[in-house]
Amino acid sequence: MERLPGIKICGITNFSDAEKSILLGADYLGFILYPSSPRFIELSLVRELFKQSQDHSYQKVLVDVNPEPEKLKVYSEEGFDFFQLHFPHDININRIESWKNVIGAENLWLAPKIPPQTEFPSKLINYADHFLIDAYSSTSFGGTGEQSDWEEFSRCKDRYSEKKWILAGGLGLENANRAIYSLHPDIIDFNSAIEIEPGKKDHGKLSSLFSNLRG
Repeated sequence: MERLPGIKICGITNFSDAEKSILLGADYLGFILYPSSPRFIELSLVRELFKQSQDHSYQKVLVDVNPEPEKLKVYSEEGFDFFQLHFPHDININRIESWKNVIGAENLWLAPKIPPQTEFPSKLINYADHFLIDAYSSTSFGGTGEQSDWEEFSRCKDRYSEKKWILAGGLGLENANRAIYSLHPDIIDFNSAIEIEPGKKDHGKLSSLFSNLRG
């Protein structure tokens, strides 16, 4: 029997969506603290959601783009379990090292923005335990609804099998099972394909997704 990956529902902005996702079986919830995202959530609201959901079991994932290390220190005191950080693929490695020093490789999910026909930057491997592959966009970091490069994901997972690999990008009811059975991701990340609008989940699609996956 195929081992199911961890399931992450990203772009949570309200308690109703958080609770529905948790009750259906989400392992991780993602909270986007990047102000330019249409799914941005204020830290004060995140704190309130954490209080409201304190009786539930799930992993809390902060999502941001190239944050200052000082900002990351503030976030590290807020109860997040993991820190999913997006950044240009050619970022100065000192920046990555500063993130690792603040929160530790075991808590860091690195999500480089990799242009087409560009290989995953191998220099990143020693700085985190988890890596996320998302769809490339020249104007945004994630949340595009487009499918990521599955071939590159497969290459990365084979090449660096000691790491945990997270698949994101345009995943929903139509392609989730195919992604799981062909790529064997450690974690699979859902966002725009299960929304009514950015930041508001479609509870019917959520229910169908989990029913389909958990079967």
